[in-house]
Amino acid sequence: MRAAVYNRKANRPTAGNWAAVPIVFLLLGLARSVSAWAQPESSPVAQTFKHEAMATEFEFTLCSRPEDKDGRNLEVIARQAFAEVDYLEDRISNWQPLSQISRINRDAAAQPVGADEEIIKLLLDCRRMTEATNGAFDISVGPLIRLYGFYRKSGRLPNEEELSEARACVGMDKVVINKDERTVFFTRKGVSLDFGGIGKGMALDKAADVLRKNGISNALLNAGTSSVLGIGAPPGENGWTVRIRHPRRTNDIIATVVIKDESLSTSGCYGQQMVVDGEVICHILDPRTGKPITGMLTASAIARTATETDALSTAFMVLGPEGTREYCKQHKDVRAILAAVPDQGEPTPEHLNFDE
Repeated sequence: MRAAVYNRKANRPTAGNWAAVPIVFLLLGLARSVSAWAQPESSPVAQTFKHEAMATEFEFTLCSRPEDKDGRNLEVIARQAFAEVDYLEDRISNWQPLSQISRINRDAAAQPVGADEEIIKLLLDCRRMTEATNGAFDISVGPLIRLYGFYRKSGRLPNEEELSEARACVGMDKVVINKDERTVFFTRKGVSLDFGGIGKGMALDKAADVLRKNGISNALLNAGTSSVLGIGAPPGENGWTVRIRHPRRTNDIIATVVIKDESLSTSGCYGQQMVVDGEVICHILDPRTGKPITGMLTASAIARTATETDALSTAFMVLGPEGTREYCKQHKDVRAILAAVPDQGEPTPEHLNFDE
């Protein structure tokens, strides 16, 4: 077997051998490696492809179909799926000056800015997530991210006046989306959209659509360190087993979940905390208060789409245990695993909407 890592700049697979590589994330990990399903080279059961995009590494493990004899068909399909990820990034990245979102951020406070139908749909999806979480998830959080210095990875604590000014520019109520005319308008200067909390989930859903259209019925897709999407199940299994890393003991697992035709995303403060003036602050901000969240170590969301789980894992960190319990009470199709900061000792995971 051979392994392929796709370099977007070169648009070709780089050197390597197909390897039976377990999928291991910073936050997530498969409980079982691909090698467990490997067959002779002439008929591989699963092959893993990697691709760099959205400042992370996407990794897709595809289980072969009856017509896949040497893996070349899977490679072509994987390329198509990665191309969809790149296409989305080119449109929603606020790091690319020519992207549609960069143009909207730059010009929409002065006049309505045209956007294609898909961008309008994505924005409306984000608005629905904001409404569903009572503002705990909000892509208009850009002014706060900039204020705290997270874009430059040089954190700072703003004063109350600065915080008040930034908060005045946050909120989807300041984003006017005209579905019929396909335009976006900001009602005040300083509003800025950021897809960092949902973009990778959107990319996984786009890639999964490509795989399904090509007849792939069993696959595992992950986006860097936080989100995984399972299509079907690996051979002989009921689903894809995913382990969630312990937030304090990096070699331990705090929870194990089996997913099938659904996604799991995990958010946590550990690994991306910043120390500012001797104070440790989390990179996850509450859009409603403008302040870093406290009291939570990690939150995982399991639902049908990666777009939903990517947004919800962040929202659950903001909502905390009480708010997340209420959300899951109203959304029985969504599962959650929470680890709050304990009063003492080690954190105990709380499972919501799991069968007893």
